[in-house]
Amino acid sequence: MAIHADDHLVTYYQRAKRANDQRIDDARRFGRLQMDDTLVCSLGEVLDLSGGGVRVRRRRPLHGTMIMRLYDDHVAVESAVDVVWCRRLGIFRFEVGLQFPSLDDEARGALTRLSIQHRDHNERGQNAAA
Repeated sequence: MAIHADDHLVTYYQRAKRANDQRIDDARRFGRLQMDDTLVCSLGEVLDLSGGGVRVRRRRPLHGTMIMRLYDDHVAVESAVDVVWCRRLGIFRFEVGLQFPSLDDEARGALTRLSIQHRDHNERGQNAAA
């Protein structure tokens, strides 16, 4: 069977993609929790939250470092965040990955309480639907 140059490119591409996917998995240090709409963020709609950052959807792109406020009826966290990536989804629709560069113990505790509360809220909603 003859091997063509295109076959080598496809194989190279597949190996590179697998290696990149592995690096992304290795780089993620915290599990993500899918959020519902009861969690409010000063920078946009919260899609998911982890101990290392948050993913939001918003109408305008973000760049750099800024202060973000994340809260619900019971807990609030205010922290500096770094924009890691910003992806355009459509006209006036952007998805933004934000990273917490450093959280003090108090902010990390509040973030944990938010995560627990919303995880429980999501589980109750799923169990009620079953």
